[in-house]
Amino acid sequence: MKILVPQCLDIGKILQENPPVFSYHKDHFLYILHQITEIPANDKHVINNEGFVPIKVRYLQNCFRNYKLYLTYLIQYRILETDNHFIIGKKSKGYRFSEKYRDINKQVEIINHREYTQTNKNRVKKSKKAATRYPWLYKGFNTKLNIDFTAAVAYLQSNLQQDLTHENPKAYLKYNASFYAATKIKDHDFFFSIDDKGGRLYTNLTQFKKELRNFVEYDGKRLVSIDISNSQPFVSTLVLGLKFYTNSEITEATPNNQQINYKNIKREYSNKLPIEEITNIITIQPNEETIDNTDIPDVILYRQKVVEGQLYEYIAEEIKKRTGREIIRKEIKDIIYTVLFSDNRFIGQKKAIYKRIFRDIFPTVYKIFCLIKKHGGNTLAIILQGIEAIFMLDIISTRIARENPDMTMFTIHDSIVCEVGWEDYVSGIIREEAQKCFGFSPHLKIEYWRQKAE
Repeated sequence: MKILVPQCLDIGKILQENPPVFSYHKDHFLYILHQITEIPANDKHVINNEGFVPIKVRYLQNCFRNYKLYLTYLIQYRILETDNHFIIGKKSKGYRFSEKYRDINKQVEIINHREYTQTNKNRVKKSKKAATRYPWLYKGFNTKLNIDFTAAVAYLQSNLQQDLTHENPKAYLKYNASFYAATKIKDHDFFFSIDDKGGRLYTNLTQFKKELRNFVEYDGKRLVSIDISNSQPFVSTLVLGLKFYTNSEITEATPNNQQINYKNIKREYSNKLPIEEITNIITIQPNEETIDNTDIPDVILYRQKVVEGQLYEYIAEEIKKRTGREIIRKEIKDIIYTVLFSDNRFIGQKKAIYKRIFRDIFPTVYKIFCLIKKHGGNTLAIILQGIEAIFMLDIISTRIARENPDMTMFTIHDSIVCEVGWEDYVSGIIREEAQKCFGFSPHLKIEYWRQKAE
């Protein structure tokens, strides 16, 4: 089993000079240290500003019961540091390497202990389940999917030097996480699993640093991604219309039946929806000039800006009018995500000024979003992910596979990735199916993956 640890770390020497007072195995130490790289490689959002990585106690406990002794030793001898902060059910304690061991990683081999093997078996089981559901997407993960590893590492090292120059506390963590992701593709060590909550498909490509995609190819051919611009606002328009809540007889979305409603979403989350309260807000006044027969001015305006691809720009203009502050696009994206995914109670805090501006611009839209989050702060996020997954996996990719079974494609949540030459065909499919599901077509962004990052 190959894992990554800092190249300056000689755990054998440390253990020899400072023998633990408990029965131990060296590989268990290495496996814990590997988590500092593997966890952010799988989810970059878990790292906080100080570079601490949350490690779930339950996961370590499943590997070896005396994990606490290992962690205590690693902290005692200043190999790891901890933020010593956890919130039951919400946040695990964070760990990071002490300054002495913040370094680029080296690959080492450890024995496949029974504990690790069981974990790997669970992952294999999940992959088989996902592969059975989406075989046309799974087939692309083979030895034809490759990366120019040397060029990718050179690119990462250049970025590392820039981060070190700017004294970024996460510099080595960022480098090592991306290095690990690139190594897995180089070694054809693929994973393919479906998220239990939103139904998203996670693979090596979904977890990959965007700039590194430029070094990936399939069967020696260049790849191209067709992305839905502003995907979350786009799919959010569906929860603003009556059809999402009333077509209860529809229980499965397929290319032959493009209607998506709350019944498609995992019951654990769809059951939290206060449907009666939401539908009472949505005024039903049939009007050919409006979408989904909704005649509420701010809902019409919200959808209009999404259709035009101008939602971010419109909100930026409104913020400038009300505060005098110029907002860059990345900030607007963060503002939208705050509106969609932050707790309803956040509205009263000082930092929620932009969320309040969104509420003032789109009062009905905001109220519906709040109602969806009424019985669970993450409900809206899960539902939007579920809608996106159904649309991209069960409708778009299924139709493409049916029409062109020999075509190789991948998905990265809101995008389809294929060989150059298929992009116009894929774009047409997305637009056609979106028109049927949402009532309008999204703006699409086409990105060609190159052999070196620009």
